[in-house]
Amino acid sequence: MARRKGSELRGFREASRQLNNMKKAAARGVGRRALQVPAKILAAEMAARAEVLTAALRNSIKVIREKAAKGRPQVSVIADDPAAIPNEFGTMDMTAQPFGRPALDSKKGEMLTEFGKALDDEVQKTVIRAERRAARAEG
Repeated sequence: MARRKGSELRGFREASRQLNNMKKAAARGVGRRALQVPAKILAAEMAARAEVLTAALRNSIKVIREKAAKGRPQVSVIADDPAAIPNEFGTMDMTAQPFGRPALDSKKGEMLTEFGKALDDEVQKTVIRAERRAARAEG
């Protein structure tokens, strides 16, 4: 299991070994599902911080699954309200009211810890499914 010690996670070597032994599609699925966990944490924190700005901005924050780049799964947290950029960075006429970066800064540790747990959980579930599949094929 991946465990956090200080600012370092442990246990990824074992998860990496197991991922390397999986089929590519299965490993991508593990990564995609595990990445959803920290992305949802970030989206919730961004929405909580954007709540004071506008309801439309808060409601536009979501987690999306992106096309895998070079075989690596990707997810993004987006705020697709047009007011998101001016609120985050400010304009000539408006001071910045950031919600994205402060959300990331405040939840970074929790996201890393939860990603480690989710990755371990998804690897174990996938290994168990593969073992069951292999046993059915034999029997």
